[in-house]
Amino acid sequence: MEQQHQNVERNKKTGALEEINSIEKRIDKGSAMPFDNDHRLILLQKIEVIDKFTLMDLIQKAHAQWDIEGDENSKFFHGLINQKRRNQMINGIMVKGN
Repeated sequence: MEQQHQNVERNKKTGALEEINSIEKRIDKGSAMPFDNDHRLILLQKIEVIDKFTLMDLIQKAHAQWDIEGDENSKFFHGLINQKRRNQMINGIMVKGN
């Protein structure tokens, strides 16, 4: 069911992009109708909403995957951070040669 929803959203976006291309071709030719520019803006907003929902869906999936799997590489990354801290540590300060 989720795959069907993604396909529907993808088809809506594809259709909107095709319609925008058609409007832009008419604008370039000079044969655009007065309402074409407004319709183009509405389609661009529709695409933006679709992209926003797609992004939110991906974020939710990432959070769910994180909750299930956790951080399998935390020991590795903590080791890298500790090594970087050791390399950047100041061992001392010289004052008048001491």
